[in-house]
Amino acid sequence: MMEVIEYSQKQLQYIKESLHLNPKEDHRWNIKSGATQCGKTTVDFQEVIPFRIAVRHNMPGLVTILGVSLGTIERNVLIPMREYFRAKNLPRAVSQIHKDAAGNTYVKILNQIVYLCGMMNKTAISRLRGSKFKYAYGDEVAEWNEEAFALLKSRMSLEYSCFDGACNPASDTHFLYNFIHSNIDIYLQEYTIFDNPFLSKKYVQGLCDEYAGTVYYDRYILGLWKKAEGIIFRKYADNPSNYILSEIPSNTRFSHVNIGVDFGGNGSYHTFVATGFLANYSNVIVLESERITGQTTPDELDQAFVKFVRMVIDKYQKYSMSYTWNVYADSAEQVLIRGFRVAVDKNNLPCNVLNARKMEIKQRIELLLRLFGINKLYFMFTAKSAIAAYSTAVWNSKEGHLDERLDDGSTDIDTCDATEYSIEPEYKNILARLGG
Repeated sequence: MMEVIEYSQKQLQYIKESLHLNPKEDHRWNIKSGATQCGKTTVDFQEVIPFRIAVRHNMPGLVTILGVSLGTIERNVLIPMREYFRAKNLPRAVSQIHKDAAGNTYVKILNQIVYLCGMMNKTAISRLRGSKFKYAYGDEVAEWNEEAFALLKSRMSLEYSCFDGACNPASDTHFLYNFIHSNIDIYLQEYTIFDNPFLSKKYVQGLCDEYAGTVYYDRYILGLWKKAEGIIFRKYADNPSNYILSEIPSNTRFSHVNIGVDFGGNGSYHTFVATGFLANYSNVIVLESERITGQTTPDELDQAFVKFVRMVIDKYQKYSMSYTWNVYADSAEQVLIRGFRVAVDKNNLPCNVLNARKMEIKQRIELLLRLFGINKLYFMFTAKSAIAAYSTAVWNSKEGHLDERLDDGSTDIDTCDATEYSIEPEYKNILARLGG
């Protein structure tokens, strides 16, 4: 018996109003903008991409799938597309990734060569020199580099050129917002999270709680393009006492404790932050924080680091199930990191000194906002500099600095960085705990 695929009303509307058997009847630009997890991409890899390719199969021009990187294209589009066709007994409908003689990356979809381009800069798309696109699909379009997007626009020059794209909203001053609201041939569909009837009420309510009171509620729940401004961690800053612990709760057991280190310079501070993670990531507690002037010599910094680590181990070893402590230090200062490693060995400290992952700051901010939103992130009263840093962190309001944290010396960004270096190694595990 053939499987019946259910679509939401918004998805059915997109199929009905956007797809035409005659490619010349299509809008040149077709964009779904809106909340997270609302089904924008699902309908694309199941219906839209295969249809657009099929009706243009014998027409001149290239086909391309564009995304933030090859990794995100594979994860967000190609893997679910292969799984979908495999379930329909068409396992060869979407090939694995290959490279041609010129070094261009491609897959075959329904026997059509489809070039893949990362769009964080214009390098990949510019390699397809002189090419005209009969069809282009775009994933996470609001995350792209503006120059790369401008180059794409110049390649959509055939009478039947067509673009489908999906994005979460960003600032209402973003280049993509200005483009989709300009005088272009566009079919624009906007989603809220409530437009997806297949999400559980518990999951939706959980996301609403996590993002409540933040710019991400407007973007990821309501699907609105809105500028990030003012205090970043508003829920915490309005009631910091709700997030500060006077003592470690009874029966607390940390699965492990991480230490984050941000190295300062002449105008900033070296910062150390220790963070404990409860079993199954049920809570995250910032335990200790310390700031040291950037004028400190390397030897003095090593001594201060050893003193901080010893203090943390002495205070919290009895709560930790791990006897090894990982230190994640700013990878930009390899000489200072080597000094820490020598100091750790010399003092027989049970530590691994590693390079911080240094994820995108907005990813780190979003994770912490979600933890604050559902009361899963706390500070010990002794972590005084971290307590102050997160109550004063603000968005950068200057034009051209979308979704950036203000870093002009007026707030303690160094401590925020060190705190996030200690937390970000657990990013995937915490997200899994939160439900993705």
